[in-house]
Amino acid sequence: MQASITDVNSVNVETTSPSGSFSQPCTSCGISLSGLFVRALGGFYHIECFKCLDCGDVVASKYVSITGPEGKLHPLCEKDYYRRLHHVCHTCKKFIQGPFITACGKKYHVDHFTCTECRTVFGKNDSYYEHDGRVLCHYHYSLIAAAKCTGCNVPIISRFVESKKNDLNERWHPECYMINKFWNVKLGTPVALSNGNDKSMTNEELQREQNRSQVKAQHIWSILSAFEESSASCISEMLIQVSNANFKDGVRDG
Repeated sequence: MQASITDVNSVNVETTSPSGSFSQPCTSCGISLSGLFVRALGGFYHIECFKCLDCGDVVASKYVSITGPEGKLHPLCEKDYYRRLHHVCHTCKKFIQGPFITACGKKYHVDHFTCTECRTVFGKNDSYYEHDGRVLCHYHYSLIAAAKCTGCNVPIISRFVESKKNDLNERWHPECYMINKFWNVKLGTPVALSNGNDKSMTNEELQREQNRSQVKAQHIWSILSAFEESSASCISEMLIQVSNANFKDGVRDG
């Protein structure tokens, strides 16, 4: 998710009249103003008196208002404002100004939001995965963190069914689970992904094999479920004929 901080104010510098007289004293030091001054936070300040509450540096161009311990408004420089917000990029450890991304409870510059393992920068429409406080791309999530389907041993990336056997939790692709539940069959590991071959594949090759395996499981389940439905209809019709003493028709329908 991208966001940005927008409550930073610009310093408004004004000047007194040519005579140098001004009826308002400096809100900070109490001395009469002359020459250039700052009108901000409901008061008037010598430029050198308009200082950051935390670091004491003169706020030369931009500031953020904050209520001090005595209940009065004070300026903060941008640096200390972001520091107070813990608004620091997890990758480069520098303060974030402008758009940023939050993931795993951490903040990132948009161009520093990368996979923990390969440093691939995630584009605007790219998918990423969170695991144990790390941000992973599809490839490394598949190899490091994704649960393996009990039926086909292919990493599960999205939807899954969870079951328990002998006090052990099992995870399945939905199609693999249905095939095993109704036909007691496990598809087994695809040859292309067996014997650790997936670790030598590129991201594109791995995704292609995962998609191919998912399409295969969906196709098998579609055929088996259609066969089951056809068989059930046939048996039902046969039983109706037999119950009506139409034995020959019942046998023919069977």
